[in-house]
Amino acid sequence: MTQEDVWAATDVVVGTSLLENQYVHVLMDLGATYSFMARKIENILKKQPVKLEKGFFISTSLGDVVLVEHMYKSVKVTIEGYGMEVNVMPLELHDFDLIL
Repeated sequence: MTQEDVWAATDVVVGTSLLENQYVHVLMDLGATYSFMARKIENILKKQPVKLEKGFFISTSLGDVVLVEHMYKSVKVTIEGYGMEVNVMPLELHDFDLIL
């Protein structure tokens, strides 16, 4: 999903949140099944990803299909002072750092 698509959509919210105490650009998509993190910010996390028992294919907004085989578990995200832990999968993202 590009920035232009986001502005036209009614079921998404764009903003800035804290990921492990670092500010990141976030897309909150009410239709998303899983959460993703840009590979370019993996160094923020102080943990190693867990290999999934079974990988699966993700279809991206650009029409690509990629295999996801790892997940970061219990990653701390803070939105408007509300903290939560989410599981995120690393993916090549360019417009956003985090998709929830």
